[in-house]
Amino acid sequence: MEKLRLNNKIQFTIKIIASGVLFVVLLLTIVSYAAESYIKNKINDIKELSVKNIRVAWHCNHLYLQDVIYKKNEHHVSAKELEIINIQWFSLLKNKTIHLKEIVIKDVDLNLSNPNKKTNSKTLKDFEFTFKVNHLQIKNTNIIAVKAHQKLNIQSINASIENLEISKNNLSINNIKYTTSKGNYTNVTSDYKFTWDKIYTNQKTTTIYNAHLNPLISDAEWRKKHPYKKPITELKVPELSINNFDYNAIIQKKSIFINKILLKDALLTVLVDENKDPDPNAYKPLLNELLYSSKIPIKIQEIILENNRIDIEVISKKTKQKALIFFNQINANVYNVQNIKEHKINLELKALVLNKNTINLNIDFWLTPKLFPYTIKGNVSPFDFEQFNSFLLLNKRVRIRSGECTRLDFSIYGDNNKATGDIILDYKNVKIGLFDNDEYIVEKLPTFLVNQFLIKQNNIPDTKNYRTGNMYYKRPKNRSMYHSWWYTLKSGFQSVILPNIINPKELDH
Repeated sequence: MEKLRLNNKIQFTIKIIASGVLFVVLLLTIVSYAAESYIKNKINDIKELSVKNIRVAWHCNHLYLQDVIYKKNEHHVSAKELEIINIQWFSLLKNKTIHLKEIVIKDVDLNLSNPNKKTNSKTLKDFEFTFKVNHLQIKNTNIIAVKAHQKLNIQSINASIENLEISKNNLSINNIKYTTSKGNYTNVTSDYKFTWDKIYTNQKTTTIYNAHLNPLISDAEWRKKHPYKKPITELKVPELSINNFDYNAIIQKKSIFINKILLKDALLTVLVDENKDPDPNAYKPLLNELLYSSKIPIKIQEIILENNRIDIEVISKKTKQKALIFFNQINANVYNVQNIKEHKINLELKALVLNKNTINLNIDFWLTPKLFPYTIKGNVSPFDFEQFNSFLLLNKRVRIRSGECTRLDFSIYGDNNKATGDIILDYKNVKIGLFDNDEYIVEKLPTFLVNQFLIKQNNIPDTKNYRTGNMYYKRPKNRSMYHSWWYTLKSGFQSVILPNIINPKELDH
């Protein structure tokens, strides 16, 4: 009898529990229908927003939206599917925290055009809730963003973001992974377009494949557009890797913190037209001054250049021909790049000149306003002077007929005003040929006079007339740093090879 009574109690308890569960399920189901109706009504109140289908799970913590479209002015955002998984209602009601376990967004097209308005930087300060997502997935997203004169186009973004948090005083992420297909960026105030084939990012590394910076217009259009001398440059980078890129530093502090950048197999082409004069009103800052002027704090531990190349083509004013000098197998390390006052940045570089001779450079840049000083210490392996005749096509009459350099060491001390330095140039048997302007026939008498009386044909150590050279060049502020480097080095060559024309003592300033 007692056993029967016990069974009845158990059965009654089970019925109560089952009824309670059914009641809760029924209540949640009713709430989910009410939530669907409420969300639909709220969406209907927003004229710019439309959703084809809305489903709220019976347990009320899973929301599914289909064919979401938002249109306002020039903005257009659409998503085929939007899933919000595990909504924590208690956090929302108690702490005004929208905490979601996961958001999945599929097949998104974003067209964000805002040509005439500035972005409101106070948006987060007006945000009343804390928004947290443990895991955000974005699948197959295309972005077109237009702001003032800028346009960004990115195709097929697939991203995974962990621990996204947005609040009144904070925007942060814990981990991000994403890939993109082709993309491009243009600015109508610039002459260039930046494109890439693919970007891949994981927790530690961002890699950009086949990046390309190229002019938007043809060479002929360029010459017509720019009345003064402006080099045409093109940069191709098959692989650019950025290691340990701190995304939160950019998001929160608007600063750039990077551990290492690797630039591999890049080709920089520079075309200079000597038929035009430089802009007399232009100001070309030195590299260290340009870095110092950046408004964003920058800290990069190391930049590595691996097997890069620079081609410099010059169109001669006299011969109308193109002369080429190039540096290949460029390998370099730049250490501790920061834009703080009095900071020193060091660059170590090794390359081949015209694929034949090794050049070694060690450069220090100081971020010291207003002079922004720098030092260059370099040397070049022994070479034959005649290999530079292709570059002398710029001059109608001068060619090098012979000459062997056995040592070239130099030190340049420069700043925003001038550059000075010392050069060791050891060589033998240098002879210059002067040619007829039209037929390029050797003019024997002028050639003889130049070689006998104007140039120093031999500069051999431990001989009577051996000399080292001095360098001096006053920097034209409308020319680049590289222009100053070349003309400073050229003055050193002249002070040794042309001692009867340029007295080295005159270079001691």
